[in-house]
Amino acid sequence: MFAVRRPRPLRAKLLTLAVATMLTYGLTTTAAHAANTYTVNDLGDQPDITHGNGICETGAGNGICTLRAAIEESDADGIDSTIKFAVPSLFTIAPNSALPAITAPVAIEGSSQPGYVSTPIVVLDGRNITTGNVVALALNVSSGASSVIEGLSIINSNTPVPPPANQGFATGIENDGSVGATIESNYIGTNGTADLGNNEFGIVVSHSDNTIQNNVISGNGEFQGCCGSGYGIYIAAGSNNLVRANLIGTNAAGNAAIGNRIFGIGIQGSVTGTMIGGSTSSDRNVISGNGHTGISINGSPTNTTIENNYIGTNASGTAAMGNAINGILINGVTGTTTIGAPGAGNIISGNSEGVEFANFINQSASATIQGNSIGTNATGTTAIGNANSGIDDQGAGLVTIGGTANGAGNTISGNGAQGIFLRGGATNVSIDSNQIGSGPPLINAGPGIEIAGNGTSNNTIHQNVIENNAGPGVKIDDATTDNVGNRISHNVLLGNSGSAPDIDLGGHRATENDALDIDTGPNNLQNYPAIDSTAAASGMTTVDGHLDSKANHGYLIEVFASSGAGPCNGDVENFLGLDTISTDGSGHATFQVASRSRRPQPTKARTTLRSSPIARPLRAESRRPTFRSETRVGTLPSRGIRTMGWITSSPSRTTALTPTMATTSLSLSPAPPICPT
Repeated sequence: MFAVRRPRPLRAKLLTLAVATMLTYGLTTTAAHAANTYTVNDLGDQPDITHGNGICETGAGNGICTLRAAIEESDADGIDSTIKFAVPSLFTIAPNSALPAITAPVAIEGSSQPGYVSTPIVVLDGRNITTGNVVALALNVSSGASSVIEGLSIINSNTPVPPPANQGFATGIENDGSVGATIESNYIGTNGTADLGNNEFGIVVSHSDNTIQNNVISGNGEFQGCCGSGYGIYIAAGSNNLVRANLIGTNAAGNAAIGNRIFGIGIQGSVTGTMIGGSTSSDRNVISGNGHTGISINGSPTNTTIENNYIGTNASGTAAMGNAINGILINGVTGTTTIGAPGAGNIISGNSEGVEFANFINQSASATIQGNSIGTNATGTTAIGNANSGIDDQGAGLVTIGGTANGAGNTISGNGAQGIFLRGGATNVSIDSNQIGSGPPLINAGPGIEIAGNGTSNNTIHQNVIENNAGPGVKIDDATTDNVGNRISHNVLLGNSGSAPDIDLGGHRATENDALDIDTGPNNLQNYPAIDSTAAASGMTTVDGHLDSKANHGYLIEVFASSGAGPCNGDVENFLGLDTISTDGSGHATFQVASRSRRPQPTKARTTLRSSPIARPLRAESRRPTFRSETRVGTLPSRGIRTMGWITSSPSRTTALTPTMATTSLSLSPAPPICPT
């Protein structure tokens, strides 16, 4: 991970300047103070004897330079200095009290220690600290160049673990200044193999333009408990902070957990423009094994972007190393959050929940989730399921899951409960063009999508492939009567399970076609359409049917074909076409859909009320292959419908209809249903 040392960004070595002063009798030049390099050569903790003379030494002429003395001299210079290392073995510096805050731009280069190859040698250890809230290295630079801290191991080697109160470093590195810094190639809270965490935080930043890269940040939060501390990285304020290419919560090999006590990364407060990861795989963080959540975003942060990370797996993306509760937690966030992008998705697997939206009351999250694999390995071939839901939205609105752009859809498979769970009043959520479930072993152990709770309404489920889940493809619970207006349209529903395997409206396999559709329940138990006949001629197949529902309403009928048929199997596979209809005063309307003929397949119909973005599916089914239609409803709170019909040529015999049949006068059979309602 640290094989190649990156050039120090945003740093220019100061050259000797000349200051020209015009005097009365001529021109005189005076040399300005040049940038200095101080080499730490002693493991002790003595201070600098004379501040500001450009010489780091603890006694006059003794040539001994400690880390404390080097920081004091650098601060006194007030210019862009460098601190290098040439300390003897055991290479461990254990100060007896807090080191001075860093107030002038500096590069602290642990990689300068002789023998350094790719991992830190020089250790900064808080074992002798006995007062609280001590930061190992505190940056408080108000102007000038960006500082750099690289190539150090910052730990507490106290025993026992956790240490007694106030013993050891509280925080590894904190930047509370107004100038950004680069923190790279350090071990913070670990020596790479063991938990030697700082008591509260690994890294804290409170201002803008910091880059945190190529570090191992693990084991922090040893002494303090939930929830004010215990973060690997805490971003408390500022803008345009970048967190990339780190291991957060793992050992240096990325194959075992050394979790930070609470969060891998916590973002809270007036924070904007944070990037976690980046557009390429080289930007990838591995954020796994933490005691609560991989990434927590709380309150008012906005424009947070999370791309190309492994969250809950090992560094190779092949096995679970889950965060104990959530992969990502969006907690009452009022700003915008982007999780993944086409070609830059995250692997969010092996956690208790994949992505959770919590504590939203009539709020909009403005979140976009695209291009991610949630519940699978890095190649998408094997399940590394989140133990519960892939995505759990507990009330956030304006969430977009997937999308129509190439690569925007997510793969949400292999999870221990629902693929996607909408509840708690989540509204205006768009679930579009995702793969939800797949063939074994990539099966969600519950419904592909479940909608529950009070007022979880007006959501859109469109153009997804929802297959082989251990529950229904889409389930809308009937605990309340106000889960309405949820549009379910243009989806492929194959091989799902349960008493109502395609779309389950409160446990109804087929909703009742009541007069004028006055019943209530999930999606208002929308009446289903019936197929009356099919005909094939001149390369076209025509499907005719009817709907009896509310009077004087508009509906959209979608017709699908399926490659497999069977009583109540619910499969909806290939979209054939749609028709927009309006019912008359008695609630009756007919529909017709014509499609270019293809190999004979069972056909299904669904309905939706039109003129609003709300849809609800149903199906019409025969004992053998038949057409299916879907009805979606719009002007009123719309309803999901599931339907069955039997097409016969006489009251005594059920007839299979295929696209190759000639036109026949058929009527709805009075035969009893083969599927219970």
